[in-house]
Amino acid sequence: MKYIKMIQEWLHRPRHFIVEVGWGLGLLLVLLLVVKIIGRLVLHTTFIGFGTILGVMVLYLVIIFGLRALEIKLRK
Repeated sequence: MKYIKMIQEWLHRPRHFIVEVGWGLGLLLVLLLVVKIIGRLVLHTTFIGFGTILGVMVLYLVIIFGLRALEIKLRK
């Protein structure tokens, strides 16, 4: 019960959507670039291309904005 109450409080807490998306997108970009750099240093090949990184970031934004739209619809 304690964890369910914590999750409910978190869901009803006012949030700044743009800040959360910015942080998530930034962390995703850093993670993908680290994987690219490590792949280049260790495997001596481009493990992940920049097109793939851009595609993953666009997919992330589509999913996040879709979930946000669903959340707004369910709150009404």
